[in-house]
Amino acid sequence: MIRLLFCAFIGFAIAGCSTNSGHVKAELKEFDARYLLKRDWAKGVDSISRAQMQVSIYKSAVFAASDSGDVSSFSLDSGKKRWSRDVGAELSAGVGVGDDIVVVGTLDGDLIALSAEDGAEVWKHALAREVVAPPTISSGYVIAHSGDGRVTALSAKDGKPAWYFDQDVPALSIRGAGQSAVVSGAVAVGFANGRLAMFILESGEMIWEQQIAIPRGRSEISRLVDVDASPLVYGRTMFVASYGKEIVALDLRSGETRWKKDIGTYRDMMVDGQLLFVSDIEGHVWALDRRNGQTVWETDELLGRYLTNPVAINGQVIVGDVDGYLHILSREDGKVIGRLSYDDEPFSGNLRVEDEHLVVLSREGNLASYNLSEIVNK
Repeated sequence: MIRLLFCAFIGFAIAGCSTNSGHVKAELKEFDARYLLKRDWAKGVDSISRAQMQVSIYKSAVFAASDSGDVSSFSLDSGKKRWSRDVGAELSAGVGVGDDIVVVGTLDGDLIALSAEDGAEVWKHALAREVVAPPTISSGYVIAHSGDGRVTALSAKDGKPAWYFDQDVPALSIRGAGQSAVVSGAVAVGFANGRLAMFILESGEMIWEQQIAIPRGRSEISRLVDVDASPLVYGRTMFVASYGKEIVALDLRSGETRWKKDIGTYRDMMVDGQLLFVSDIEGHVWALDRRNGQTVWETDELLGRYLTNPVAINGQVIVGDVDGYLHILSREDGKVIGRLSYDDEPFSGNLRVEDEHLVVLSREGNLASYNLSEIVNK
């Protein structure tokens, strides 16, 4: 029987479980403030408890959804509400956006596609499986990842299934999955058993498959190897991360390993220039040389704070934490150079950056856009 590890304490992924190597939440230290976040706008949506609900940005619009089934769109520049729609069902995952549609998954196993322009329903498909990752929409296809290990590709136009692939799921795995990555007519998908596979997008034929991480340890939790971070493509390299202490750089065409690093994460990674930024399961933030995996810097100031994905904005790096803080880190050495207390609740899903807008969504349903500026004349 498949068991999904889910902790109600903060309602997403594995935060709140005793899986962060016993690290006590680090106390925040004083710092030399050099940058600050200024709010552009703030809006509210219904509260969120599921990890798979996150904000998305598409064509200068922000899209967000709540557990209860409300899906909304806002202007990226002004925050003005463009439209809002109640899909009439509780949601399990969203928001996926692309090809001019917005797609969410329901707890009943349905996929619902709405128009990105006005929120009108485009199609609905009874998948009969709970989707555990925001659907990926690209190149005419919707890719949906279910909790039982099935990946389904559907037509973005009408929701008709094109192909599916079943992968074995371990007895215990983390609830949720990363979004798939579509590139050059193919799609990369990570699985709970530590494997990553590349498929031809149109047919579902497997191009290659790699074992990213192998279960280690005696306890079930120590043997978790879920590939829950979304595969990250940069040039001819794909970066893949597993909860099971492994980050791997793969050749995009062949799947051959270029380098490995013993770092575990379930958060999405980011490339900025020559650097690959990672926030790991223990609370370290890493800057790695994307060419060889060598450590450029690493900071442990935020241990045990269950960090979000790192994002780059205005030449610096930002991560959020379980207490609702946004930490600004120097791109050069990882030192804290700014901080904002955003909310008393954790963030829902990924932080997003588009056109120098940092867009964040909390579990309380607080949605906001910020810009980062340097402090002058201190």
